[in-house]
Amino acid sequence: MAALSVQCPECAAVLKVNSKGSGLVKCKCPKCDARFEVPGADAKDRPMLRRKTGDGADGASGSSSATRWLIAGAALFVVVGALAVGCIALGSLGFLSGTADEKDKKIAQANTDAKKDNSDSDKVIPPKEEKNDDGRPVVKDDAKEKAPPVDGNKVPDPLPKKKPQYRGGSLIIPFDAIAPQERLREVKTVQIKGSIKFVQASNTNEVVITWESMRRLKYAESIGTSGRNLDVVLVGSHGWMLSGAKTITLQGDGLGFYQNFNYATILSNLILLTEGGFEVEKAGTSTIRGKECFGVIVKRAGRPNLKMFFERDTNLLYKADFNGRFVDQNLNFMANTTYVEFYFSDYEVIDGIKHWQTQEQWRDGKKYSVTKLSQVKFLAKADDSLFSAPGLEREIERALEEDKAGIIKRTLAKLGPGAGSDFTRLVNGLSAGDAESRTAVRKALGIFIELRRTNQVAALDRDDVGALAVLLKAGSEPQLRSFALEAVTQLGMRAEAAADTLVSLGRTSSDARFLAQVLAALKAIGARSPDALGLYEKRIAHADTEVQDAAALALIVLGPDRLPITRLTELMAGRNNEVRTGADRLLRQKLASVTRKDLPELRKGLKNPVKEVQLAFIDAIGSLKTDGADAATDLMPLLGSADKQVADRTAHALDALGKLVAVAGASVDADILATALAALRANGVKTVESVTIYAKNLNHPAVRVKNEACLAMLNLAPERLQIGQLTDMMAGDNAEVKAASAKLLRTKLTAVTSKDLPALRQGLKSPVREVRIAFIDAVGLLKKAGAEAAPELADLVNGPDTEIAVQACRAIESMGKAAAAAAPTLAKALDNTEKPIAVAATLALCKIDPANVALKTKGVGLLVEDLSPNINDLNAFIARPLESKAAALIQEIGAPAVTPVVKHLISKHNARLQANQQIGPTASRYLGFALLREYAKRAKANADSGLAAALKKYEIHIKIWETDEANLARQAKQAFGLTPEARLLYAKTADAAFHAKREISALRAP
Repeated sequence: MAALSVQCPECAAVLKVNSKGSGLVKCKCPKCDARFEVPGADAKDRPMLRRKTGDGADGASGSSSATRWLIAGAALFVVVGALAVGCIALGSLGFLSGTADEKDKKIAQANTDAKKDNSDSDKVIPPKEEKNDDGRPVVKDDAKEKAPPVDGNKVPDPLPKKKPQYRGGSLIIPFDAIAPQERLREVKTVQIKGSIKFVQASNTNEVVITWESMRRLKYAESIGTSGRNLDVVLVGSHGWMLSGAKTITLQGDGLGFYQNFNYATILSNLILLTEGGFEVEKAGTSTIRGKECFGVIVKRAGRPNLKMFFERDTNLLYKADFNGRFVDQNLNFMANTTYVEFYFSDYEVIDGIKHWQTQEQWRDGKKYSVTKLSQVKFLAKADDSLFSAPGLEREIERALEEDKAGIIKRTLAKLGPGAGSDFTRLVNGLSAGDAESRTAVRKALGIFIELRRTNQVAALDRDDVGALAVLLKAGSEPQLRSFALEAVTQLGMRAEAAADTLVSLGRTSSDARFLAQVLAALKAIGARSPDALGLYEKRIAHADTEVQDAAALALIVLGPDRLPITRLTELMAGRNNEVRTGADRLLRQKLASVTRKDLPELRKGLKNPVKEVQLAFIDAIGSLKTDGADAATDLMPLLGSADKQVADRTAHALDALGKLVAVAGASVDADILATALAALRANGVKTVESVTIYAKNLNHPAVRVKNEACLAMLNLAPERLQIGQLTDMMAGDNAEVKAASAKLLRTKLTAVTSKDLPALRQGLKSPVREVRIAFIDAVGLLKKAGAEAAPELADLVNGPDTEIAVQACRAIESMGKAAAAAAPTLAKALDNTEKPIAVAATLALCKIDPANVALKTKGVGLLVEDLSPNINDLNAFIARPLESKAAALIQEIGAPAVTPVVKHLISKHNARLQANQQIGPTASRYLGFALLREYAKRAKANADSGLAAALKKYEIHIKIWETDEANLARQAKQAFGLTPEARLLYAKTADAAFHAKREISALRAP
């Protein structure tokens, strides 16, 4: 027989009991009458006993669970892919610390350690847990056995001098020590980050645990400096373990193992205990490590019973313990259990919630690890990204959907049969008799709302409006009420049955945001009862602009007759675009029926500072036509508005009143006058009175007025404009005026005669470039009749503007020999560095003085160099090579042109060089041979010995060229890739060379 010291689990009194063997010992506390059983002296589950014996007293016997757990830990580590003995992994779940060969030594050490105190000497000794036939723990109602009935939370304090004790018939969790329960219920997701240090290893692992209620959890651990990570993701009844590139789907015992082992941690901040699904009963008081604590037992289906001990002085959780089972290498539960203890300390306030920062973990009486937190997050939403894992996105999504749907299904099953949709049945469940059911319903409703917002459950219908009305009533949780408003708004007219509830809420609510949503919902369902309309009228004067806007929109759509014009003009001054647009539309509807008797009010409306209001009243007055003529004086200032839309609409209204011309004639304000002229021009007003007004303002000092008058005259009365007026217009800066006046000037200049020459000569001196060009062309049209203007044109040839100089040369050329006075200027221009001017001067000089010496010395070379065969149309060029103006002039020059032709067209493009065998150089040679042939014909026909002598100088050369061209033509005939036109060019060039040789050979030498 052995003497044992045990501690009562209810009152912490120390009892002396005698034990024989390993059977259960029945105990009764003399202090509180609590009855319980404890294992005998040789029981296998020794970790729960504390014997007052010497060190190592039962060293070789006692619990074997430590050794079994070590073996299970090794198996588990193999599953996740560990590579080295002694590496600690999955700090909360298992480790590998040795081999099976050391079994006896480790069993002895584990039992010895189990007997050592890991707290004070008066450590609480958990009683032996009773089980039913199916292996589940027996849940005792200690309150019924020992405690008298109590009323709610009015628990008598057994120690009046200390803080209230959380015990009694209705056990209370000390939530307020952590935070107000309202704050705790706001938290949907918790994430803790920190480092875990293992007692039996030197490495420290970083760990992140994230959980949302009991629905999903992610455990992520970085294993020391190995670079390996271990992730566990749990979603409802699904789970996965990821180690490196390996993924294991967790099922059965393996899933249960991972679901249970973080259980104490996720309950430690008490947030989950605010939800349903838990049974809580008292577990007496205990002194733990010198701290007086009171305990509770938390029970939940599918989870181990968890004892939680709260420090009496602070009501903060100090310790939690449970019996856990590990898994073997096949992820199956082993028979033995491990006694696991957690100690929590170093509480800090984070986001209004007290949370521990240090957690010690003990296993079978032996310290295992210490976790230090570096970050704690309390999140109001459950972000899916927090629970993601690479490659498992779709599986996690399906599991989450299944879990959510399962929660709803289980909640409905618990509620029992009922009428209506799932949503309606859940709402009806909010009035269930027991608090746990109501809590479960709230959770299920939250999930239903989430699924509805993502279209994963059926849409609500008219039959659900009654349930929505229940949620709308005052006192409902904000989340539910917010969803109800959304749903009613989406249902629209189908939710008209909720109108009375919404009106009632609209009358009583003091929450501006909620009130605005209520009004929007009423508008959506089309509520236009007297009560609803009265509510809109009342709330349109609310202090909050969001409420005002919601009420205004409702009235605009549902009660427009209750919005007078004055109220509409006020609404149009607001910031809400939808309200302004609606009010504007309604205002215009009301103004559409105005008559002359309303003119005084309409004239007042013109003074409104809001642009949209002004526009509405401007249009309304315009709609009266001549009946609104008396308002012309009120409209006139708006004609000069800086806002173009206001000014243009005013002009339109004045035109409708028949007053626009009168306003334009009477106004001295430049802005008003310019707008009036623009409107008259746009409307095509061409009355005698209006044209007089246009002409009167052609030289107005205000540029805008002047331009509008010019455009009006150019468009509506061009016949009244003189050439001098047009040249003045072309001197302005307005591009539209310049373009229109230039076009009209050219049209007028086509009809000039020699009697207009004085004006034309004067125009050639205009400082405006476009004017000079127009007058040059006009003088050129007179041909020899315009010869008197040759000196002015000659001055332009010497000017800096290349285009004007070329145009002047062409005008002189058109006069022929009548412009002989310009010959010296043209001869000088042959030396101009601008080749276009030199060529144009050469062509002009050929016309007016073909015998000029400068032509033979300089001009011929310029003309020949300017010859450029047009190879873009080969067929046309081949058929008529001498068609250009320059080619014709070169033919007329005769002998002086022979050498330049040979030099620039033939020798320069020697056919023997491969680069000159291309189409361009060949076309130049073809042109040269054609000219030589033509010269030979003329020399023979005119007996021109000088021309013949010039040609004979190249007789030997041309024979060689003829042979080269013939060879090139034969090659081209067989060449690959040439077009038919190109082949023809080579053949024609050879033919031209042949005929040129023959014609020149036939000439007699002088």
